[in-house]
Amino acid sequence: MIFILIWVKCNNEKWRVNMYKMAEKMRRGISFLMIVLVFLAMGMAGVRTSAAEKNTTSINSIRNRNKKSVDEYELSKQKDEIIVKEKKRLSVLNIKRECNIEFSSSDTNVLGVKKLSDNTCEYRGKRVGSADINVKITKPGFLFMPDTTYLKCRVEVSPKAVSIRFTKKKIKIKSGNSKKLKLTTRPSISKEKATFVSSDTDIVQVDSKGRITAGFIGTATITARISNGKVAKCRVEVRAPGNNKKQKN
Repeated sequence: MIFILIWVKCNNEKWRVNMYKMAEKMRRGISFLMIVLVFLAMGMAGVRTSAAEKNTTSINSIRNRNKKSVDEYELSKQKDEIIVKEKKRLSVLNIKRECNIEFSSSDTNVLGVKKLSDNTCEYRGKRVGSADINVKITKPGFLFMPDTTYLKCRVEVSPKAVSIRFTKKKIKIKSGNSKKLKLTTRPSISKEKATFVSSDTDIVQVDSKGRITAGFIGTATITARISNGKVAKCRVEVRAPGNNKKQKN
């Protein structure tokens, strides 16, 4: 019976036209709905991208802020060499607001550390070896959470020198020239630095590293001395550069 009714309806021209119009409206409605869904999907993707970019920017800002917080502190030195029983100082720089600073040694048998002030410590070589001076800087952070920064300085401790000598006991140099005197230390692993003195600074001047500068024509003696009192001497003869007759009166 139902099939008969459908067959009759299909033979009705007016009914077929109405069905065609209804189908066309449904097609347009579905197309419109699809367009709306596409725009909604694009909008959601844009929101997600914007949120992701915002989160990335926030994370980068936090990282940059944390990096700046770490980088605002510096040590007066990053590494050093000292000898047994020698004392030196280390300071924390760029302290701009109230904070707590702690100094400690990674090996107290090699290196002793003592706090002298809010941002300075004294360290002393105890025996041959290597150790780090660990620095902990704590300041109030967000919501009272402490903001902590860690820094360190590497220190090499060597033995005291037992003896020294110049590789050359006599040298000749022209007036106006400079030259570094070579010094041999025993034991060779010692990092002790000798002090240098010239017997006549008008003829030869010497700096803290043993570099001499020739002045007036003549002869002078450079003396190097270490902490145990041992000395080494080098005789320096200053000659005229070419025809120059520059002499000390």
